[in-house]
Amino acid sequence: MPVSSNILRLVEETILEASKVESPFTYSAFSLSGISDSTAYEVFVPIPSLEITTFASSGGEKTSGGVKATLKVDYVHNAAGDQIKVNKIYGNWKPISTMYSASNRSVGMHSSFAAGGKKLQKYPTTNSFSYNTG
Repeated sequence: MPVSSNILRLVEETILEASKVESPFTYSAFSLSGISDSTAYEVFVPIPSLEITTFASSGGEKTSGGVKATLKVDYVHNAAGDQIKVNKIYGNWKPISTMYSASNRSVGMHSSFAAGGKKLQKYPTTNSFSYNTG
């Protein structure tokens, strides 16, 4: 599996479980360096607006806010690019409005689905986290 697929899978499993999200979400990925040893992902989970509107109304905001989650992964990869070693995972949650807060935060990663794979699971109590893994 290419490095980018491994990182994307890590992000999907770390930031949120799509089956628990009831509204559409967006994410973007970007490299923090030219040598692809650090990658960041941002996920925005909108909170649907509870405002009652008429069937014929159009325009306006369809969400009342949301939470942006950022995950950064520092890693090294082998020459073939098919194996990585994650050295650090860090990031944060940022509610778009002070009306909202993040709770039940969870950060996790694993090395493989095979038996004997390494796993890290943490439950930060603040809106930011940083864990050295290497």
